[in-house]
Amino acid sequence: MAETLEKIRALKELGVHARPLDGLALSKQQAYAAHVQMRRPSMNARIERQRQTGEITCFLRVTLMELTDMALLQAARRSQALFRRAAERVEKGRLRNSGAVLKQALKAKSVLQDESKPWRERVLEARALLDDIGEAGTGTFASQVRRALAEDNRRVHAHLAGLRDLEFAGVPATPATSNGRPGSVCRRAAARRFRRASICRQSARHGT
Repeated sequence: MAETLEKIRALKELGVHARPLDGLALSKQQAYAAHVQMRRPSMNARIERQRQTGEITCFLRVTLMELTDMALLQAARRSQALFRRAAERVEKGRLRNSGAVLKQALKAKSVLQDESKPWRERVLEARALLDDIGEAGTGTFASQVRRALAEDNRRVHAHLAGLRDLEFAGVPATPATSNGRPGSVCRRAAARRFRRASICRQSARHGT
């Protein structure tokens, strides 16, 4: 993905994204770009300069759009990989904790059934065994995955930072594009989820 983003930055430094091509349909831009790809370099000298400039501009613009699509696809796969890694880690933890919880519960049951001890002593001992379970396994699976993502903050931050230079466009006057930088909307939303997960993790640690 880093290589794709580097190519996008290089094209934007050339001002490819700022060229006034809004009046030209995307299909036309793609057709002109295809002409550049299919034509032999020796044929360029026979084409008038204005047309050649227009075709090259379309070629660079289409290349930029294709690279942006590729970056989004790679980003989606990376996001899925992060969520999958977090979910697998949570699942392993839940399986491990479920075994520990069952073991403690059986011990507590055994203590409560031991009639050789006074009932108060049995209750206190069983409570101590159950207290050892703590917060293990509490919360929904989704909340635990969010907490695992918050703990994997280095990878999450690196992933979001890689999308910083991407700009998106869409239908005007929609929530996703109203501020002109939909990419920043996505990043802010992800940052809010990350902060909420961090707060949940800190609260769990302090028992609140």
